[in-house]
Amino acid sequence: MPSTNYEALCNINDDLQVVLPTLNSYNVRRPVEGFIQSSGIIFTVGGVGYVEMLFRDGKELGTAQSSASDVTSDGQYFYDEDTDLLTVASALDPSTEHFYEAGLDWKNTRQEAVNRASAFVREYINRPIRRIYGEEGSESTGNYQDIIVRSTSHLAVASIVRPYDFEKAQQIEGIAYNEETNTGLLNLIKKGEIPLWDDTTARKRDGIVKKISVNASSTGGIADVLVPEGSPYVDWDRVKVIIKDDGNSGSGANLVSGSVSTIKYSVFTKNDDGIKIEETVKDEPLNGGYQELAYGTYIRWAIGGTSSSTTAKYYTNDEWEIEFDGQPIESGSGIGALQVIRSDY
Repeated sequence: MPSTNYEALCNINDDLQVVLPTLNSYNVRRPVEGFIQSSGIIFTVGGVGYVEMLFRDGKELGTAQSSASDVTSDGQYFYDEDTDLLTVASALDPSTEHFYEAGLDWKNTRQEAVNRASAFVREYINRPIRRIYGEEGSESTGNYQDIIVRSTSHLAVASIVRPYDFEKAQQIEGIAYNEETNTGLLNLIKKGEIPLWDDTTARKRDGIVKKISVNASSTGGIADVLVPEGSPYVDWDRVKVIIKDDGNSGSGANLVSGSVSTIKYSVFTKNDDGIKIEETVKDEPLNGGYQELAYGTYIRWAIGGTSSSTTAKYYTNDEWEIEFDGQPIESGSGIGALQVIRSDY
């Protein structure tokens, strides 16, 4: 089994902003006042509370020094948790010439929230959450499936908001995880009602149809894929279905009831050399009924009517892909159904 990649499941920028556009307003800072000159440019102030990041005139002063004795140059600082004492170096009087604020390192705060949320998602789902590579999980656009990114980002935002607005945080968290109603996105994944991209589902077993390259004037297409009980007889494959010849020198032809079709299709499946390599159905005329596809399954092509508004026109090199997964069903609705997958033309 592939190893799990323990990286953050969403980013700390737009993934969080999508959840709450006003998130940056929770980057709360508090004024630091009452500095006392210790010696030269060294000033101290006590009772300020924990200082992760110090700001001067709105600008981060960077990482704190390792000790008070290391504070020697303008802009340096150190916070002693044991004594609750802040030491700063300032060439100008910090009480009158500067405005100091204490707060959190905003980048670190968001990253910590995302890391904790990612850990929770993995622990709660309790199964591999795999990264998306190449065309795998192609319905998602990021490194991880969109449902995982959304869940993680909602949990992360909720943890940032919670100290300031508990009710809002609960509402945000509830979209991803709801302990009371069990209707959050993660709850539904856990129950198998929402599949992960690499799960075997009834939809995958019945064939997922995808247009690859279709003439702009084509009005025909794959109407049904019939999957009899026990099929498909394959672990996994992406089957290529292509119109090899429209019978009209590439100008397109209609598949119409009552007329003999000149349109021919071919099917390519995987072999030891790769995907979509072996031609298992060759130049088969379209007849409008269920015809051989692959692995014990059948295909039916759309048929046009006598009206020009209901044509089913096909062109040479119109191409579709049908993904089959013959593994035992892991999640998703419709388990046990033998219904076909429909595709728009």
